[in-house]
Amino acid sequence: MRGDLPARQARAVVLHLLGGCGRCREVLAPQAETLFMWEAGLQAPPPEVDAGYDAAFDRALAAVRRMRAEPAMESARPESGGTGEAGETAESAESAEIIACEELIERGRAMRHDDPGEMVRRARLAAAAAGALAPRLHGPRRVADLRARAWGELANAYRVANDLREADAALALAFEFCGAGSGDDLLAARLFDLQASLFGDERRFVEAQSLLDAVHAICLRHGDRHGAGRALISKGTLTGHANDAEGAIRLLREGSSMIDAARDPQLALSALHNTAAFLAECGRFEEARALLRENRRRYREAGGRLDRLKLLGLGGIIDAGLGNLERAERELAAAKRGFDLLGLDYRSALAALDLAGVLLRRGKAAVAWEVAEEAARLFSSLGVGREALGALVLVRRAFDMGSAAAFLAKLAAFMRRAELDPEARFDPAAG
Repeated sequence: MRGDLPARQARAVVLHLLGGCGRCREVLAPQAETLFMWEAGLQAPPPEVDAGYDAAFDRALAAVRRMRAEPAMESARPESGGTGEAGETAESAESAEIIACEELIERGRAMRHDDPGEMVRRARLAAAAAGALAPRLHGPRRVADLRARAWGELANAYRVANDLREADAALALAFEFCGAGSGDDLLAARLFDLQASLFGDERRFVEAQSLLDAVHAICLRHGDRHGAGRALISKGTLTGHANDAEGAIRLLREGSSMIDAARDPQLALSALHNTAAFLAECGRFEEARALLRENRRRYREAGGRLDRLKLLGLGGIIDAGLGNLERAERELAAAKRGFDLLGLDYRSALAALDLAGVLLRRGKAAVAWEVAEEAARLFSSLGVGREALGALVLVRRAFDMGSAAAFLAKLAAFMRRAELDPEARFDPAAG
């Protein structure tokens, strides 16, 4: 309660308390009452603290209301039959604050596949807006639930932006708010899902899969077939990252059969894309190509810029596997340029390795070497693990020995693993 535990330990404590330990609640009750006196209204904070707190959250709420006013102004134009007033006459100010906060949370989530930086910015605004809600007006449990949602989505935004340390801290706080909320199992399941994603990025696959099993069970218990399918899709992706591509494909297909694609088109698209990627990893290029061709419209309708770039890159890998080298070169070069524009250096470097291998197979050794060197510089600037850098040093030797095409294919596959596992080991002799 003093806030001095490291984030990981704090999370473990919160998860224990959420499990309903009677002894711990009994011990904590007297201290908790004292700690949260301000919110309970038993003691007012000093005036200077109160004023600073209010000013910060007034600014946050003003930003939220500006964003919410955009659609309101559209509907209030004279030609639409509106009164010309963009005010919130049909609802109380208290309800408007709740709605604005919820809308900001959803708008942040919607940026996941377009702009991770903007996703973080909006998630921060949502967390600030949730923090500004007065428990005495809206109800302490309702406010705690909303704060848990907002901080959970902020944690996910940090994770997507590859800031795992901030994600860890934000998620620990989300679990604290969840523990003070209404006890909504589905909210807890959402946080467990986010925690599993973070564990996956930290290569803690066993813990992540255990959490997803819990999410699956909670959702089924509440009749939420869509949520249960989502848990299976997440587990399938993690299974693939743990080097079990065949197991990943089975889980992804089972999860996809359970979800409502119309309810969450981006989830359906993610499951589709990962299934195709793991099919390609298994050498099942024809199946992967057929799957993408059947569902290309999903990328147009539900995909963001990042999704479309990932499709280009995956299409290049599939075409290379099928021997369509000229097309593969165009796709991989376009994907690399797109990743460069978005500032996604690791993805750009991966696309460069794939592109170098295709260029070699097309007899363009000099250009291939330039592209491979660029990839090596990018990986080095990103501080990838020692093993990964050692593998990159071998690129020149492979070029000198005339075996670089096969070597680059193995190196690209390794670097995909190294993105998630800095301790991964490179074996150039592996099949």
